[in-house]
Amino acid sequence: MILRSTFKAAAPSPTVTAIRENSENLVNRFARSRQLAPVTQEIADRWGQLLDFDLSRETADGETKLYRFQEKLVLATAIEGLDGRPFVLVDKRQSAHDKLAPLGLDLEDPYELA
Repeated sequence: MILRSTFKAAAPSPTVTAIRENSENLVNRFARSRQLAPVTQEIADRWGQLLDFDLSRETADGETKLYRFQEKLVLATAIEGLDGRPFVLVDKRQSAHDKLAPLGLDLEDPYELA
């Protein structure tokens, strides 16, 4: 699971432990109610394409960072969706989103709704 690898990379602390436990509880709740999107062949294929893209984002500190492989899986899932219906990605607009629009990425930026 992507979350597990992220938490393993974090320095151990009571805060990290609490966030990990809460995240696992939330994921388990979604899984029990069948509200998780499976990684289909179409999503995996799109993810493979996105792995070759240099996609950057700006952090809250103004630092530019590249999207990691697991973040690209989220983007691929939004583009492909399920049963021919793409998802809408809710995220702060980044230049990478504009690059992915021709592939079908539909973005809703909550900061633009004000």
